[in-house]
Amino acid sequence: MSEAVFATEQSRPAKHWIAENHRQFAIVTLRRFVLFWNGLARLSMIQAREQFKNSLFLAPSRLSIAELLWAMENRIPGVFLFRSLRFFIRWFTM
Repeated sequence: MSEAVFATEQSRPAKHWIAENHRQFAIVTLRRFVLFWNGLARLSMIQAREQFKNSLFLAPSRLSIAELLWAMENRIPGVFLFRSLRFFIRWFTM
């Protein structure tokens, strides 16, 4: 079985599940988004310090995405450049 055939076969039940459980899919997607940008929870002697450090790392990403959405909504010139830089910076730093 090739990868394309496998992907096609697996996409049908996945799309069906998403259509039936769209709210749960949104929650799972949001959690994956936060884990991707924030990283996994780490055990620390001082839990508040670890959470604060993670929040400081996540805050610029959230602000950047909010700025991008605002610029797209207000049709600011150059939003394509901002959007493409946002994508490529994250892609190259993974």
